[in-house]
Formats: sequence, C-alpha cells, structure tokens
Amino acid sequence: MPEPLCIRPFPEPSQVPGREPVNFSCEFKRLQHMDHIPKTILLVEDDGIIAMNTRYLLEKDGYRVLHAFTGEKALARIREGRGAIDLILMDVDLGRGMDGTETARAILGAYDIPVVFVSSHTEKEIVYRTEQISSYGYVVKDSGEIVLLASIKMALRLHAAHRQNLLQSQELARANEQLQSLIRNTEEANEELRCTHDAILEREAELRESNERMRALVEHSPLGSHSYRLEEDGRLVFTGANRASDPILGIDTNGLVGKTVEQAFPGLLGTE
Repeated sequence: MPEPLCIRPFPEPSQVPGREPVNFSCEFKRLQHMDHIPKTILLVEDDGIIAMNTRYLLEKDGYRVLHAFTGEKALARIREGRGAIDLILMDVDLGRGMDGTETARAILGAYDIPVVFVSSHTEKEIVYRTEQISSYGYVVKDSGEIVLLASIKMALRLHAAHRQNLLQSQELARANEQLQSLIRNTEEANEELRCTHDAILEREAELRESNERMRALVEHSPLGSHSYRLEEDGRLVFTGANRASDPILGIDTNGLVGKTVEQAFPGLLGTE
C-alpha cells in the first residue's frame, strides 16, 4: 500500500537559482503580520459532514469560510464577486458534474486565487493531475488538523510571495521601459547635436573659403589696400598691404607691420 502523501514540499527562496538571499528576519515579521489578517477560504466539498467538520476547524483557527457543494456553485460564488476569496480548499471528487481539477482549471483561467487540493486519493496519477493545475498543495484527507492548517498557511504565504515577485517584475519592467525611453531620447538628442555640429563645421568651412577668396581678390586687386587690426583700446594697428599698395605709395610697408596707424603714417595726423 502506498505511503500517504500529505503535502508537497516547496523550495526555500534561497534555494531557487537566480534569487537574491532573503532577509529572513524581515520576512518572518511580515509573515507574522500577514497571519493575523483574517482570510476567507472557499471550501468546495460535496460531503456535508466533512464540509461541516472542516468548516468548524477552519473557523476555529480564525478563517472566514464559504462553502460550495459543487464545482459549478463554486464558480458561481466566485463570479458573484461578493467579497475577496483568499484561498480555495478544493475536494478532487465532487460527485456528478465538474470534478475538482476541472473546477480549479476553470477558476485559475480567470482568477488569481491559490487552490489547495484535498482528497482521499494517494495515487500518483491523481496527484500528478493536480500538479499540472495548481502548485499550492495537495492534502490527503484525515491527515490531521495540523497538516491541513499548515498546508493552508504555506499556500497563502507562497501565493503572497508570488504576488510580490509579480509586482517587482512589473515594477522592474516599467523601470526598464523608462530607461529604454531615456536611452532613445538621449540618442535622438545626440543625433541632433551631431547634425548641429556638422552644420557648424560646414558653415565654418564655407566662411574660411569665403575669406580665402576675399583675401585673394584683395591681394590681386590693382587698387592699393591696407589691412588693420582694431585693438581693445581703440588703436588701429597696421597688419599688411596688398601687392599694388607699395608701388602706388612708393614705400616698403613690410617694416610698418605691427605699428599703429599714427606711427606708420605720421603724415595722416590731423587729416580727416
């Protein structure tokens, strides 16, 4: 005769690959607080006597209990939405109509509620069927009060941990989306800066080319031309002359470069 299976063990968070170590002190305090919050359990059991005994046991432990005799009634109770249901205690054999696995599959397809199966079956096939639907526990009937209550508490805590992980994953996804948006905006801004920089370089090249053409025109002009630099104190400093200037004036202006206009051409003093 096979050994009765009371509850399926779950891995500790620290044993799951890729998970950060858990601060068990904080986690224990959080779970202690969670244990004091009244929970509502939907009991799906077709046997009236078993349902009555189970309900008494759960209410004695502080749970609020709702009862449905069939899978169809359990679905209807959930769809009514009259108050939150924190956990479903599901009998596998529910007589005529939907059995426990069918009912659980229908519920979990639309609602996020932990389901703990209760059954007198210990066959591997039955246990395997429930494992494909819900991962929150399988309790063999007549396993005792301690096993049942411990299974319920473990399922509630596991579900709360899953919800927390889901919220953290969603928050991480939102943060990643914001980061990607920031990266895209930064790349667009960088592209605009590159375009502006290229335009500035192009404009500077055009100005240099224009200045070179202007200097060439002045240098080869038949008219004499002098160039000066305006200093901050208002003085004009002679910086050079074109080719036609010296023959026209009959002087060599190379020695005048760097002198003020008054020093280079003293004859201009007093003239307009």
